[in-house]
Amino acid sequence: MKNKDYLEHALNDAEIEQLDELLISEEFPEESMDVSMMDGFMTALASGPNVMMPSDMLRWIWDADNGEDSPAVATTADAQKIIGLVMRHWNGVNATLNEAPDQFEPMIPESEFEGRVVPVLDEWCLGYVKGLLLDQASWAPLMAQPPDWL
Repeated sequence: MKNKDYLEHALNDAEIEQLDELLISEEFPEESMDVSMMDGFMTALASGPNVMMPSDMLRWIWDADNGEDSPAVATTADAQKIIGLVMRHWNGVNATLNEAPDQFEPMIPESEFEGRVVPVLDEWCLGYVKGLLLDQASWAPLMAQPPDWL
């Protein structure tokens, strides 16, 4: 997939908002990732030394604490919609990091604080660390001697 292809199929703002609302809805376990955490998680997986199967990735998105709980979606169509949005985002993160890393922009929400707009980094960072910890042994050499850019 060329990055141009990804850009044509990337989630738009409305789909990102829809995905976030679904992930934090009552149909999903309380431990589900929000969109920012999911983006950090996927970024770690896509930038990591090994590939994770989508089924393994999804179970951690549904249950960031243990990777065990599943959503209680009402219909097959609802399940297909949420999985489709998640997988489109995964494909976009993966393609961008592999083909045009300088164009990558993490999904970091912003909040107003004391009259200034500030980034809210915690959920994205938690997701990235979760992705790193799931394959900690493979990340160990990079963690032992990080490159200068890191």
